[in-house]
Amino acid sequence: MQARKVRIQGMGRYLPRQRVTAETLEAQLGLAPGWVAKKSGVMTRYFANGELASEMGARAAEAALADAGLTFADIDCLVCASGSIEQAI
Repeated sequence: MQARKVRIQGMGRYLPRQRVTAETLEAQLGLAPGWVAKKSGVMTRYFANGELASEMGARAAEAALADAGLTFADIDCLVCASGSIEQAI
């Protein structure tokens, strides 16, 4: 079997549009200031409100192509891995 030459030429990411800070979450849940940071250490979350995993993956792929200076026509193989099923979470 012949070895295939594979390389990563670009990387991309996408974050959902709805950005929620720890302070906002504390206010919405009636928690004391600083509670979220103390319990989780997470200061910013991104909620996928109506955005599907496939849509977000497509935006990340577009960013990776731009990073590499390529177009979709330049791609021979696209590998996608996700821990999320096709639903808004």
